[in-house]
Amino acid sequence: MRGGNYRPGIPREGWDHATEWMRRILGDIWHLDLKVVQAEFTLVGVNPALDQFTDLARQLRQEAEEQARRHGRELGAAVTSAIAA
Repeated sequence: MRGGNYRPGIPREGWDHATEWMRRILGDIWHLDLKVVQAEFTLVGVNPALDQFTDLARQLRQEAEEQARRHGRELGAAVTSAIAA
């Protein structure tokens, strides 16, 4: 989860210093099949300086939740296929 917004084209693009090192550890070192869902603006409603982004935060959260559901369905299908094989 990201408290701010670090998407491409945003002034703070590239400021997310957590995701890449987690990819290195979980994907490259532990060899996990990693799917990353990035929820942006999670501090909206907590940090008053971000209150102007309430509508955008809601939209981004909905997108992240749908992406997480899609990944969950894909994982479920893969596990079901592996069990059936």
